[in-house]
This record gives sequence, structure tokens and C-alpha cells, in this order.
Amino acid sequence: MPRRTAQSDQHVAPKGLTVFERRLANPLGKRSRGIPLADRLQHWTVRVFTQDPEHQDRHYEAVHELGYRPCTPDDFDVDVRALGLTVSPEGFVVRGAKGQDMIMRIPTKQYTAIQRAKANANLAAVGKKKLREELADVAAKAHGDAAGETIHKTYEQTEIVAPVEVA
Repeated sequence: MPRRTAQSDQHVAPKGLTVFERRLANPLGKRSRGIPLADRLQHWTVRVFTQDPEHQDRHYEAVHELGYRPCTPDDFDVDVRALGLTVSPEGFVVRGAKGQDMIMRIPTKQYTAIQRAKANANLAAVGKKKLREELADVAAKAHGDAAGETIHKTYEQTEIVAPVEVA
């Protein structure tokens, strides 16, 4: 955080990278801090589900509709308090002032398969032909008919399959 000088009300930039340079280096923002499970659970993915007045059944949905399991203190090799977490009266690991954020886990293999299926469904919904037409229309409106025609004639969609990074 910038600090103020004693002589003026102006901010002095911190040493090293400026805020702008840090944001340019990581334009999507910093990732949230990971929640490390015990070594025996390293093939599981951790997610946090927040239950609030607008989503009062979010924890129920996560377990019964999405296949997640609430974490318990036994799922960690360290005391959960050292991670900034607490244990609910029901024995589940939570965070937040009121324990509204429940820490849950799902096997990474299943999580990855679900993420891949969601991506495939999204790609299928867009469709190559529809996407080509939409891109050509946008290009034509922004840069003229010739640009739209060029994209319509030369557009080619290539599917790249890469490993999914799991947080």
C-alpha cells in the first residue's frame, strides 16, 4: 500500500514494481490462496461454497447435487486454525465471520471431467458455423464489409486440448 510522506499528502510509490506493473504482469488478478489438504488427499480438489441469504441451500446443493464432500479437520495435516479456518458446530471446516464459507472437496479426476464436459457443452452451443458468422458480422460492422467477408471465408476453428490446471 502506498505510504504518505510527512511533508505532503502525495503518495510515494513502493520500492520495486509499481502497482500498475504488477497488474500488467498478472492482468487477471492474483489467485486466491490454496487450501492444502493432507498428503493422502492430494488427488482431491478443494472448493469453497458460500451460503448467504440469497443462496441458503448452497451447501446442500454442493453435496447432494454437485457431489462435493465437506472437509473435516482430519482432512488436513495441520491445525485448520493455522490456515485461517475454523470448525463449525457440526464438525466441518469453514471460514468467514459467521462460518458461512464451507470448505469442500471432490476427487480431482471427477472435477476435471466435469470441467471438460462443461467446456465441450459450451463449445457445442456456440458451434463453428455460428461463431464464424458472429465474428464476420462484428468485423463487418467495425471495419467494413471486406473485413467481414475475409473472416467469413478464411475463419478456421482449431480445438486445443491442454491439461486443466487445478487449484
